[in-house]
Amino acid sequence: MKTIGIVCEGPRDFDMLTRVIMRFMNEEYLFLPIQPDQDIRSPHGAGWKGVLRWCTEYKDSLLEYFSGIDPQIDLLVIQIDGDVPRCEHEIYCNAVDIGCSGQTYEDPLNCSIAKKDSCNQILPPNAVCDGSVQARVCFMESTINDALGRTDGVPIVITIPCDSMDTWIIAACDASKPNPEEIISPWESIISLRKDYFGVRISGHKKHRKPYSDLIAKVCEKWDDVKQRCPQSSRFESLARTILDHR
Repeated sequence: MKTIGIVCEGPRDFDMLTRVIMRFMNEEYLFLPIQPDQDIRSPHGAGWKGVLRWCTEYKDSLLEYFSGIDPQIDLLVIQIDGDVPRCEHEIYCNAVDIGCSGQTYEDPLNCSIAKKDSCNQILPPNAVCDGSVQARVCFMESTINDALGRTDGVPIVITIPCDSMDTWIIAACDASKPNPEEIISPWESIISLRKDYFGVRISGHKKHRKPYSDLIAKVCEKWDDVKQRCPQSSRFESLARTILDHR
């Protein structure tokens, strides 16, 4: 049995990734929740900052880290949502000079200036990201690669679902939405506002495991439709397949 390690924003993202991979590869895998763990007790924290903190910790030493893991990992999946460069000031701190004195001493992932809502960064700065889906994907992939440093010998797939993995749910369920990847905050703006979303009962804004699991089932059932409507999902499958088919 092959082993897949997953570094992602949270437990529901882990659930989505694991079941989608089993769907398009049509076989069982051992999945390791590397970041965060399923209780979200990671020292790096959850969310996009947790992912980047994890990447930074293993900068230039990823191969050594994985060489000590048993069983051997056949694929490492790293996921961050595409809403990060759309709505997080700190992500651009090291990319654009905005005349902020804090850039000389503040850690962008734990910036006291941003916490006080005093950051004067523009979202997004056109100098590095024009706000389009493809620009956000490219910027985040570059950010993750910079955080990781040298990754020779480690089979990695970076996936940046836009605006988030919730977009895949809309793509699977609602054919009336022509461009799912352009929807802003799909969970908050659409899915969670309905008590019943295409046969799945939704209770409030929190992503409870059981209803979200039912929504993932719909994504898996309509995966071919999701790939047609969400280019990032198709790209994820293609990259993962290429590695797993040759392991």
